[in-house]
Amino acid sequence: MSAGCPEDELLAGFVDRTLSVAEQEQVERHIDGCASCRGLVAELMRADHSEGAEESDAGLLDTLASPFQTGTLLLAQGEKVGRFIVLDRLGVGGMGVVYAAHDPQLDRKVALKLLRADVAQGAPGDEARQRLLREAKAMARLDHPNVIGVHDTGTFGDEIFVAVEFVDGVTLRGWREQKPRSWREVLATYLQAGRGLAAAHAAGLVHRDFKPENALIGKDGRVRVTDFGLVRAAGNLWPSLTPAPVPVGANLPLEAALTRANAILGTPAYMAPEQLEGKGADERSDQFSFSVSLFEALYGTRPYPGKTLEEVRRQVKRGKPAFPVTSKVPFRVRRVLAKGLSPSPFDRHSSMETMLTELHRARVFVARRSIALALTGGLAVVAAGVAVWPRGAGPCSGSEQKLAGVWDSATQGRVRAAVLGAGHPEAVWQGLESQLGEWSRNFVQAHREACEATRLRGEQSDAMLDARMFCLEGRLKEGRALVEVLAGGKELPTEVGQELSPLAACSDLEALRLGLAPPADVRVRARVDELQERLAEVKAQRAAGAWVRARELAARLDQRSAEVDYPPLRAEILFQRGVLESLGGDEALAERLLEEAMLSAESARDDALVANAALSLIQLVGVRQGRLPEAMRLARRVEGKVNRLGGDRELRARLERVLGELAPSQATAK
Repeated sequence: MSAGCPEDELLAGFVDRTLSVAEQEQVERHIDGCASCRGLVAELMRADHSEGAEESDAGLLDTLASPFQTGTLLLAQGEKVGRFIVLDRLGVGGMGVVYAAHDPQLDRKVALKLLRADVAQGAPGDEARQRLLREAKAMARLDHPNVIGVHDTGTFGDEIFVAVEFVDGVTLRGWREQKPRSWREVLATYLQAGRGLAAAHAAGLVHRDFKPENALIGKDGRVRVTDFGLVRAAGNLWPSLTPAPVPVGANLPLEAALTRANAILGTPAYMAPEQLEGKGADERSDQFSFSVSLFEALYGTRPYPGKTLEEVRRQVKRGKPAFPVTSKVPFRVRRVLAKGLSPSPFDRHSSMETMLTELHRARVFVARRSIALALTGGLAVVAAGVAVWPRGAGPCSGSEQKLAGVWDSATQGRVRAAVLGAGHPEAVWQGLESQLGEWSRNFVQAHREACEATRLRGEQSDAMLDARMFCLEGRLKEGRALVEVLAGGKELPTEVGQELSPLAACSDLEALRLGLAPPADVRVRARVDELQERLAEVKAQRAAGAWVRARELAARLDQRSAEVDYPPLRAEILFQRGVLESLGGDEALAERLLEEAMLSAESARDDALVANAALSLIQLVGVRQGRLPEAMRLARRVEGKVNRLGGDRELRARLERVLGELAPSQATAK
């Protein structure tokens, strides 16, 4: 222990009354510099000076010091867990210990979690370990940029280890405390975290302990929901593991994660009332916890204030969140939050996805209203008074009309009828509606922004406007083709947003200037327009799982595109065909096509497509064929491309996933 530290002395005095000699020695060896131990001391100080301290002592240690009670391993630097080499301990909690570790096979840093199966699953022995391993593997299959990436899982002695993506960043709480944040910035950041939760729910998983400490924001600005240590499969697969209710009047700290009586409960300050009552948790419980966290980030206070758990319980039961009287947060956001904070789960939003859609709409509405108010008297004066536009008119109005026949009320009705008519549940339709709704809003925004940059602000040339509009027309073709497939109602992609080319590329002025500009020759441009229509159909068929049909279309399209001198289109067709041939089993042809796609993309200076083609090639030659040296050389090349692209979060996430897939192959090779 450190000399002269009153906290250490207090803890020593406390554990003398509670823990065995061996456990005391373990605490003493590891308390120095351990932030979670310092937090434990603070909780013990409050409890030791409260009424009934003797009765609550054992419960507090059960709640807070459970790692020490069951002998959780505390490893030294250099020790190995599987293939991972321990670098440093990052934290200790009720679920186990988290370390920074090195992955020698892929030469990268990971976060290594040693989880206690007995606490995590409420049952001892092999059964608990197998349950936790299954859940860790389920998390590994959850492939989403806003969810922490799981690289590997396994057993280490009596414990489970999970190696996850190491994020160079801070928790959402730390991010919020770094400097003042506007409500818009807070909302945009938490929407990312919400999308991570929604992805988990779509995969049938419930987090159970979402709070600002359980989401990380990296230096790249991407939020990852993490600490799925309390995750459970939705649907109450193991009813016997439902935790007992937290007793009324329990003297428990609001901030600590509760791990009592062999059951994981969560964190009282963020727990939904049904969790506190021992009724278990589902997606709506995560929604409540998310709402508490977002409320706290927006307003600086919690919706149901109280110094004790019992006070908070009474406030929640009343169901009246304490919204500050003076706040810049719009009423529309407040209304969405109030619904998410409802005491009854049946009164909350139907899903996390629905809540996120409502928050996004509120944000967009306020942004549009601000722009309208800025146009004094409804008039826009352009170029020092050369042009005056009445309200609702102007050179850049009507972007929404571009979506006619793509995602308007008529097409939405067709898709909904087809999806429900094919026997899919309402939730499937709601998910599609939310994703395509967000895509359509982003399209309108990108279309209007491209126009205004030339016509209103004079920031770009007519040639650049043409390039951006040409790019957006290509995205519109993809959207139309995908909607036609969805209207079939048979096979539906779960993440339609991932099947559509990113709209952000149409705002990348440097890429458009260098290689992605439309053909100058009118006849060539007409041919490219036609081939883009066919390419959109190929991608839509692939997204719907109709690989044989997509493969046939792509082969015919490849022959036609060879006659057109436009590298960006040629590269995309080769890439799509390479992926489809890989799915069809012709690995030799797939390898050749992906290599050609990389070369064509290089000619077009399309770094994103170069990287995507290379990642598909890595999966083929490295993961499926075990040609690891070639795969690792490609991986290093791709990493350079991704670094240059900077803010492409989905591409960065795909790179991490592919590197994770290579790891087992490397282990086998050694």
